[in-house]
Amino acid sequence: MSPQHHLPRPARLVGKGSLLTVAGAALIAATFTVLLWILQLETLQQYTVDLDYAAPDSLTPPLTSPQSELTYSTVTMRSIPLADPAGISQARLLETVALSSRYAVAVLGFLVAAVVCWRLSRPNPFARWLTIAVGLVSLLLGAVAVVGPWLLRRAHALAVQASGLPGPPQPGEARPNGWVTAYAWTLGDTDVTLLVLAVVVGLGAVALRRAAQLQTDTTGLI
Repeated sequence: MSPQHHLPRPARLVGKGSLLTVAGAALIAATFTVLLWILQLETLQQYTVDLDYAAPDSLTPPLTSPQSELTYSTVTMRSIPLADPAGISQARLLETVALSSRYAVAVLGFLVAAVVCWRLSRPNPFARWLTIAVGLVSLLLGAVAVVGPWLLRRAHALAVQASGLPGPPQPGEARPNGWVTAYAWTLGDTDVTLLVLAVVVGLGAVALRRAAQLQTDTTGLI
């Protein structure tokens, strides 16, 4: 017997109503996220890339010296020269995947949250598939936190190559008009917020698994 049955009927109704309200809110949030997703994809039609620009006076002292220090200024390119249209298309595709992965995992998370709330409003709410669904959301959040920023940096690097603009010189090579380069990906680009959320959701999956075990062990005892 579910613990909910030990509560007075008014309390059960309030608890069930609250859970269903949260489930409805999660579904609304999922719908709103899909609309934002569509709007963001529209903005990619005008491809924008933030690049590093090195001016010629940044070449002193020479790059071949171990004491050299090179500083960059940020340049935002809103219209990429189509020196290589195929390369620009690849860059746009990677950025679309990076952007879409965030929205997709958000929509999935809201839907799973709605299902969890719905299940909790019913007798014997815990099930193995529910634990798997929450665990999957946790894994996807962690993957998007790391892979998403990497895809974005890779897209910008492809855009620089495809633009035909001068890239970083080799040691000793002259670049009298300077050059541009995309920001390099580092581990520090990892989305910490998504990573923490992935851990929290993962702990929730562990709790659901434990609750499902207790539910199975106590079935028929009450």
